[in-house]
Amino acid sequence: CGLPPLSLPQRESVPPTIFIGDVNHRCCANLESMYNIYSQASEQHKPMIMGHFEYGMIALKRSEVEVFMQETTNGGAPWVPIGRTTTDDHGRIAVPVPELYRDRPGYYRVRCVVLADFSIAYGQLFLLPKGAEVVILDMDGTITVGDEEVVRQFLAEGVGQGSRVVLQ
Repeated sequence: CGLPPLSLPQRESVPPTIFIGDVNHRCCANLESMYNIYSQASEQHKPMIMGHFEYGMIALKRSEVEVFMQETTNGGAPWVPIGRTTTDDHGRIAVPVPELYRDRPGYYRVRCVVLADFSIAYGQLFLLPKGAEVVILDMDGTITVGDEEVVRQFLAEGVGQGSRVVLQ
């Protein structure tokens, strides 16, 4: 029939691509319980920035993370670097809040940046004065990562019905 024989192109050797999942980082947000509300000058519970870093369900082990805080009470306060740490074998970090901020009650934004790929965990801290009366509500019976916004609204406005808590 006059056609040349069919030849397939040579395949190049390509290393396999491993998909480990989407960024799943959290900081100051319900890791095992509420780690984002602290009483000022509490000797038992010093304010800590807690974080957990994963891709999909795989923990980010032994990786450097830079932690930043921003005070929101002064409007456009700058982001302040708090320190650099390394995740443990479970992808967790625990960074103490600097002494400078422990004595300044307020609402703080937190960012934890993974230095290997610049992915970010977003969080928030509430440092409350000792003796502050707070109302904590749980509308649907679950406390999930997204509830901080509701908690902040109720703490800031002091409205709603629920348990009255006085921080010791």
